Amino acid sequence: ERAAGLSERLADSESAAAASAAELRALRCELADMEQSLAASDARALAIVDQLSRSESGVAALDAELSEHRSKHEQREREIRAEFDEMRRHLAKSEQVAADAQGMQLALANAEASASSAEERLCAYRGEL
Repeated sequence: ERAAGLSERLADSESAAAASAAELRALRCELADMEQSLAASDARALAIVDQLSRSESGVAALDAELSEHRSKHEQREREIRAEFDEMRRHLAKSEQVAADAQGMQLALANAEASASSAEERLCAYRGEL
């Protein structure tokens, strides 16, 4: 009887060992699946980091391009303002020359009137002689 009991216990232990071995194989399969999933997640994370890095580089390049464009625009604006100021000074000189010319024309007209008056007086004086 004791041998039968031991034999039964041995059979139960072997059955439990077989069940534990099957459970261990299932857990190993599940672990392998989790490792594959983790590897795929790591690959996706690396791809996202790479894409983010490229995006940051692109943003930095665009920022540098914008800064360069802004600098050129500001330089051109300064050049245009300088040209405008030069034109304004030239216009002021031209207006002064025009005013001087008008003054000279008035002086010439006065001189011609004075000469004409002097000529008339001269003619009148000659007529008296």
